[in-house]
Amino acid sequence: MENDFKAWYDLMRRFNHMTGLGLDLSDLARRSDELFNVMGEKLNTLERRLPQHNIRDYLAELTGDFVEMPFMPLDDVWERELGDLFEDLEDD
Repeated sequence: MENDFKAWYDLMRRFNHMTGLGLDLSDLARRSDELFNVMGEKLNTLERRLPQHNIRDYLAELTGDFVEMPFMPLDDVWERELGDLFEDLEDD
């Protein structure tokens, strides 16, 4: 996992939000994007070299039931919406 920049980026986004540290994650985001692009290029190369193995079909089968749970920092949304609600109640 040490070179899985996508995993580190996702983990640090959560940590950053939970602790409120405000860490700059732009380098991890950039490396994550680069890793994604490199993996896509490698996959394309494998497909060209080994078309008989139907690599994309195999990967689609592996990931068919996978459901990604993206990180959505809802605390801010709840705080903002509840704040708006309580402000409305105070105005009445």
